Amino acid sequence: MKLQQYILACFMLVIACSVCAMPATADLTDVPYQGIVLYGEKGLDVTAAVGGAQYLVFFNDGNPDLTPDRLIPLGGLDLTNFEIGSDFSGTEGKGFWWRYDGVSVPTQQAFQVLAPRANVRVLDLFYDTDITNGAARHGNNLDLKFEDCTLQYILLRDTGETFHCNLKVYNPSMVEYSELWTPDDYKRSLLELPVETSPYYWSTDSSSGSYEDDSWDTGRKDSLNYNVYSYGQYTVMLSCTENGLNFTSAPVTVTLYEDKLNLNIQPNPVIRGNKTYTTIQGVPNTPYVIWVKDCSGSLTGAPCLQPPMIVDGQDFVYFEEFQDCPIAMTKFECDGCIKTIWDTIPHAPHDGKYYYAVVVTDENGERTIEWSTTVDTKPGTFIFRVQPWEPWFCCSTGEPAPFNPYLPYVEKPLTVNKGVVTFQTYVYGQPNTTAYLGETVRISGTNTDSRTTYLFIKGPCQSCNGTDMMAEGEVVTGIADTFTVVPVKPDGTWEYIWYTKYLPIDLGEYTIYAASKPDDAQSLEGIPCDECFNIKASCAAWTKHPFIFLEPTIIADITPKVVRIECCEEPPIVVSGR
Repeated sequence: MKLQQYILACFMLVIACSVCAMPATADLTDVPYQGIVLYGEKGLDVTAAVGGAQYLVFFNDGNPDLTPDRLIPLGGLDLTNFEIGSDFSGTEGKGFWWRYDGVSVPTQQAFQVLAPRANVRVLDLFYDTDITNGAARHGNNLDLKFEDCTLQYILLRDTGETFHCNLKVYNPSMVEYSELWTPDDYKRSLLELPVETSPYYWSTDSSSGSYEDDSWDTGRKDSLNYNVYSYGQYTVMLSCTENGLNFTSAPVTVTLYEDKLNLNIQPNPVIRGNKTYTTIQGVPNTPYVIWVKDCSGSLTGAPCLQPPMIVDGQDFVYFEEFQDCPIAMTKFECDGCIKTIWDTIPHAPHDGKYYYAVVVTDENGERTIEWSTTVDTKPGTFIFRVQPWEPWFCCSTGEPAPFNPYLPYVEKPLTVNKGVVTFQTYVYGQPNTTAYLGETVRISGTNTDSRTTYLFIKGPCQSCNGTDMMAEGEVVTGIADTFTVVPVKPDGTWEYIWYTKYLPIDLGEYTIYAASKPDDAQSLEGIPCDECFNIKASCAAWTKHPFIFLEPTIIADITPKVVRIECCEEPPIVVSGR
């Protein structure tokens, strides 16, 4: 029996010795030699960092000598319950505190002090943009990121410990969340975050970037199909109470908007040749795609078959590609079919570049862009369509984004009216439609359709198409140099002085044509000169007036008709005429 008791006692002694021999487990209060502490931490064990030093000293220039700028006696201090308080103020991020024995120049570093900090950012994963203190469309997936952070130095002392570092997310009514729904259909915690790196992404608990399946699903619906997250401004901050730190980051916000998309077009209608402006109203700092929709395919981009075009050189307006994705591959429903923008715009001129664009709204959710119309714009009504820009798939796989039937959109019409061309003829300053060859005729009028008026005449022994005003050659549609070209003044008026003295034409009745485009008579009238050939009718604004060159006549008269001759007196005789 005594032998058994002896053996048991020896066994217990071995166990006790083994336990004593086990290394002590580190925790978040244990500061290693040459470690990092944060200003404001309490209850730290700095034994390993301080060693057997009698003092902690600090040198402003970082070079130790025998005259330290700061000195803290360690005698009487509890090194296992140490506070990084006011004695360390002003040394944050400026170098190490050193071990000092009071005699020799310090050679061993104890620890360095950093200020606790973390910069919280809000990321919109749909557009891969930082929207901190900005806005997002309700339904976009968001991630929360910490950068320029020092809190990780606490957890790195023992990464297996629970870290009392929490994200605080408040809804518009200041209700605080402890977890957020993710697209992967689970709630992801905002508490006790394992912040080991800087930057740190909440969706991955690492510095490797965001993972959309584990991000914040702002469009989450409850069992009754109501929004879990209401519209409005959310506040986000990071709080860390580890080791009595009591740190809270500067709050940031993100506003979730319902995409109540709207489009205003002014002026509307517009006279061809003038500018018009579209104003998109939607979510702030959000990209939208706008284009002129033509499901019929009748607009070819040829003269008279062009829609209005976006004016180049505008800020926050992007042509052809946005975020490395082709804008023209955007899909939408068009007369019952799924088509792309490219399917429904003309491909000329400029390869259709100026018929569509991505436009990014400003901080108020608006953006106005300028459109031009020209003499080649087809008169009529056009449909402008705006919808949110959806880049996915085309960026990740190279394929166009699929059609999204739930995407908000708005369509508005714009009517483009043809301008008006007018003129009147003047002879000797008076309105007149007749003259003799050699007289000067002033032709003046208005043109609200283009910046140039094209003149020509038709008359006896002339081409069916007409000739220029000096009768030097036949006019040809589309070749401006064959016409008499008159510039239009800024007020829309124009004037041409017609010197007829040397005109190589016959007398008789002529027709003067004035048009906003270089189109000949058969194009303007829509009547071919040769019935065997079809012609393309002009879309120009034009008018015509008759003008007659009179045959000169001489009329004479003698007064008096009978002359009586009397001696010595010469009777007066008057010959008059015109």
